[in-house]
Amino acid sequence: MQIKQERSARIDESIRRFSETGDPSLRVQVAEALSEKVFAIDLAPGIKILDELLGYFSEAPEAAIRLQVAKAFSSKAGTLGRMLRIEEQEFVFAEFLRRFANAPEVDIRAHVAKALLWRAREPFVKARSDQVVTVLDELLRRFSQAQELEIEAVVAEDIFDRATALGKMGRRNEQISAYNNLISRFTDSPDLSVQRMVAKAFLEKGRVLGTLANTEDQIVVYQEFLKGFSGCPGEVMQEYARMPYWPWVMHWQPPKNLGSHPHTGRID
Repeated sequence: MQIKQERSARIDESIRRFSETGDPSLRVQVAEALSEKVFAIDLAPGIKILDELLGYFSEAPEAAIRLQVAKAFSSKAGTLGRMLRIEEQEFVFAEFLRRFANAPEVDIRAHVAKALLWRAREPFVKARSDQVVTVLDELLRRFSQAQELEIEAVVAEDIFDRATALGKMGRRNEQISAYNNLISRFTDSPDLSVQRMVAKAFLEKGRVLGTLANTEDQIVVYQEFLKGFSGCPGEVMQEYARMPYWPWVMHWQPPKNLGSHPHTGRID
C-alpha cells in the first residue's frame, strides 16, 4: 500500500510540474502517468483524468504520446459503456476511429483493432450476437488486409469470435465458412497466438459438424487437425486437452492414405 501511495504521489508531482512549466522533457512521462492513474481509481474520476490527458495532449505530434491519446479515447469509451452512458460512448468511439484507424503508426492501428475486438466482447454488446457481428464486421472492413503481425493476430481472433456469434444465431453454414476462412488464411502464420486460433478453428468446426450429424466430414476435420498440430508446441495443444471431445480425437487413428494436410503439407 505504501509503495502504491508513493507511486501515486510521484505521478501527481510530475503532473503538477508539467501543468505549471510545460517542461517538454516531462511530456511523455506525464501522458503515461495520467494513463496509468486511470486504472487505479473509480469510473467517474477516471473519465476526469482521461479528459485531463486529452486536454494536454490531444494534438500532440509525438508518436509515444499519440498512442497514449488513442488509449485515452478507447478507455473513455469503455468507461462510458460500463456506466451505461451509451450515447456518449458512441460519440467518443466514433471520434477515436476517425482520428486513429488510419494512423501511420502500426502500434496505434493495432490498438484500434484491439479496441474493436474488446468492444464486441463487452457484456452489453455480447448479449446480442447480431451486434457482435456488426462490430466484428467493422474490424474486418478496416483491417482484414493488414499485413502487420500485430494486427493479423487480432483479425484471426475477430474471425473466430464472428464464427461463434454466427453459430449462436443458428447460421451454421456461415459459421463453418468463417472457420474455413481462418484456417486457409492463417495456416502458415509464424505467430504462436495465431496458430492457437487456427487449432481452435479446426476443433470448433469439427464440433459444429458433429451437431449437424455430419460425422464423415467431422472425422476428416479431426484427422486434419491431428496431422497438422500433433507435433506443435505444448502451448498450442495444452488447452484442448480439457475439451470434452478431446479423448475421442486423440485416440482416432487416421488412415495411412489420407494424403498431405493443408496446414503443414506433411504426408504420413
